[in-house]
Amino acid sequence: MSHVRRKFFDARTTAEAIADEAMSLILEIYRIVACCLLAGVNPHGYLADVLLRVQTHPAKDIAELLPENRRAAREAERAVEAGIVESLGA
Repeated sequence: MSHVRRKFFDARTTAEAIADEAMSLILEIYRIVACCLLAGVNPHGYLADVLLRVQTHPAKDIAELLPENRRAAREAERAVEAGIVESLGA
């Protein structure tokens, strides 16, 4: 009978561990969203962009992908694109 109780206890402990891990992951997502909102960056667009870029982005330049740095980088990219479009139209 003790082995039945032990299996129940192990299953319950495992379920609690899974729930704790899930809560940790959800908390990280909330942190990313909060950082985006504080930096004035659209969280959905940020995540879509960063998840594509992180695969090929150099590890030494990972700080460029932070929400507070992405806004400035995107504005610079838009300015360059606007300059290219203006120069083609002239």
